[in-house]
Amino acid sequence: MQCYNNSLNNLNVTKNVSLNYLDCSGNNLKSLDVSANNELKTLQCVLNQITNITLPQNGILEELLCHRNLLNTLDLSKSAKLLNLSCYTNNLSSLDVSTATLLKRLDCSKNQLTAINISNNTQLDYVVLGNNTLKSIDVSGCKMLTYLSCPTNELVSLDVSQNLMLKNLSFSSNLLTSINISKNDKLETLQCNLNKLSVLDIQNNRALINLIISSNQITALDVSKQLNLNRLECGDNLLTSLDLSQNKILEFLKCENNKLTTLNLKNTNNAKISYSFSNYPNFKNNPDLSCILVDNQSYSDANWNTKKDQTSNYSENCSLGTDNSVFQKTVLYPNPTRGLLTIKNGILDKVIVYNVLGQLQKTFVFLNNTEDHTIDLSELTKGAYIVVLEKDNKTARRKIIIH
Repeated sequence: MQCYNNSLNNLNVTKNVSLNYLDCSGNNLKSLDVSANNELKTLQCVLNQITNITLPQNGILEELLCHRNLLNTLDLSKSAKLLNLSCYTNNLSSLDVSTATLLKRLDCSKNQLTAINISNNTQLDYVVLGNNTLKSIDVSGCKMLTYLSCPTNELVSLDVSQNLMLKNLSFSSNLLTSINISKNDKLETLQCNLNKLSVLDIQNNRALINLIISSNQITALDVSKQLNLNRLECGDNLLTSLDLSQNKILEFLKCENNKLTTLNLKNTNNAKISYSFSNYPNFKNNPDLSCILVDNQSYSDANWNTKKDQTSNYSENCSLGTDNSVFQKTVLYPNPTRGLLTIKNGILDKVIVYNVLGQLQKTFVFLNNTEDHTIDLSELTKGAYIVVLEKDNKTARRKIIIH
C-alpha cells in the first residue's frame, strides 16, 4: 500500500490485516499504529511528525524506515526478524536493538543517544551512528561489518581490530588521540578529520582510495604504498614533508595549513589532479615551502597558480631552483627588528618580503654587486614575515619578526 506525499493527518490500517508493505512517507502523521498488521514486512513512514509507532507483535517485520520524525522511543522488542532499520533524525535518547539479531543495516544518526549496545547484532554490515553523544562503541562482535560511520560524537577510543571486512571507516569530529587500523587491509575510505591524532600508520592499508585526515596533529604521513589513492585531504596538520610521487591516480588533493618544507607531486600524471573545483588542489599556508616538485612547470603555473603561496614556486627540479649554499654566509640582523634590516655577506639581485599568508608586502631590487644591504620595513605591521633572497634564479627563505 502506497499513500506517500499527501496531507494525511490520520491513517487507520487496522482492517488491512494482509498488508505486507506500507509506505506512508511525506504526510502529517503524528502517530502510527500497525500492531494489527501481522503480515507487514516493510514499513516506510519517513518525513512525518510521528512521536509514537506501535509495531506488529508477531515479529516478521524486516524493514523499518522511520527517519526524519519526532520519535522519542522505539520499541523493537517484537521485531526479531528486522534486517534494515533507519531511524536517523529523531529524538531518541535510547535504542534497544538486542532482539534484532538478524539486523544487517542500522542508521540511528542525528539522535540524542549516549550509548548503544550492538553486541548481539553480529550480522551487521552497515552501521551509521553519527551526530549523537556516544562516548564509546563496541563493534568487536560485528565481524561482517564493512561500513562504520560514527562522526560527531564524544569518542576517545575506537577498536576496529576485529572488523577485518571493513571497507569504509569514518569517525570525524571526535576526541581520538590514536587509532590502530593495521588489521583492516580491505579499508578503502578512512575519514578521521577533526580529532587529536598525532600518528597515523597506514602501511598495511594498501587498498585506500580516500584518505581524509585534516585537522589533527599528524607530523608525518607515508602514502607510498597506497597506489589506488584518489583523494587525499591532510590540511591543518603538522606535516613537514609529503611525497606523492607514487600516487599516480591522485585526483583530489588538499594539504594546506601545514609546516611543509618539501612537497613532491611528480607522479607522471599531474593532469589527473583536479583543479575544476575552487578548493582543489590546495597547497596554501605552508610558509616554509619554497619549491613544489611537479611533472611540468608550465602546466602547473597555468592551472595551479592560485593554489599555492606566492612564496612558493613550481619546478621540475627543486634542487636547481633553491640553493642554500649560495646564501650560506648571508646573515640577516637584527632579528627581531623594529624596521631596518641589514643583510650581510650576500650579493643579491632581489629581496622579496611576504607575510605568513604568502601575500606580497615589499620588493627590493639591487643593481650593484655589494655584499651588504639595508632594507626598510618600518611601514609593515608587527608580526612574522618571510624574506626571500634571490641571486641568479636561486632562492633562499628566512623568517623574521618585526616588533
